[in-house]
Amino acid sequence: MTQTGRHCALAVLLLGPLPALAGATLRIEILRGEGANNNAATRTATSPVVRVWDASGPLPDALVVFTAPETGASVVFSGSGGVGEAITDESGTAASPRVQPVGGNGPVSIRVMASKNKEFAQVVIHQMNLGLGENGARDAELNIVLLPVEESSGNARGLRFRVRVDDGRDRPVPGAAVAFSLRKTDRSGTAVELWRAQFVSDERGEAQCTVPRRPGGGRLEFEVRAALQGQAATRYFPVKQAPR
Repeated sequence: MTQTGRHCALAVLLLGPLPALAGATLRIEILRGEGANNNAATRTATSPVVRVWDASGPLPDALVVFTAPETGASVVFSGSGGVGEAITDESGTAASPRVQPVGGNGPVSIRVMASKNKEFAQVVIHQMNLGLGENGARDAELNIVLLPVEESSGNARGLRFRVRVDDGRDRPVPGAAVAFSLRKTDRSGTAVELWRAQFVSDERGEAQCTVPRRPGGGRLEFEVRAALQGQAATRYFPVKQAPR
């Protein structure tokens, strides 16, 4: 099936009632966006972020389709209208294109379908539109970019992590609160927070942390949250384990 055909087939499923998918082995975990307010008056909106799992753990390279309501309170996805697509990364995570509230104030149900190798999973993310009027403004969100870290012999037992916060147009954002959370996930999908710290981005928009001791075993990832003046972003970065 062509990419266009695949997209249309998924769109048809998403626009109709949500059927039970018998025998489905995929599962969608909502990481961000459930219960969020999209407030045009304060230029804030929350783009959904999900993680896709199969029986062996987080699933990379799965297609995720986000579909907004066709009428009433809704959202549009930057560059793609009422239907946005994303591919999960190596941590099984996918974020929708940036959302903008449209169609009036009220509850918004965003349908999410994930697929890979003829397996499907689906969930609904519930949000609320506020502050829409004749001058309803476009949303504003931050962006978080992973930066390389030079390992040193003095830090061989620790774990350093470095990011840059920008405004989505590659312009650095200084003064943002940046929270780092190191988490370990077992095969059952249970995540345990091992370490947390918060810093402020510098004049280059950069922030970094150092975990005193590198944990061993399990799947490790950093959850990084950045926030400044009503704008926010969250990203998930898998931690590559050093060879033994």
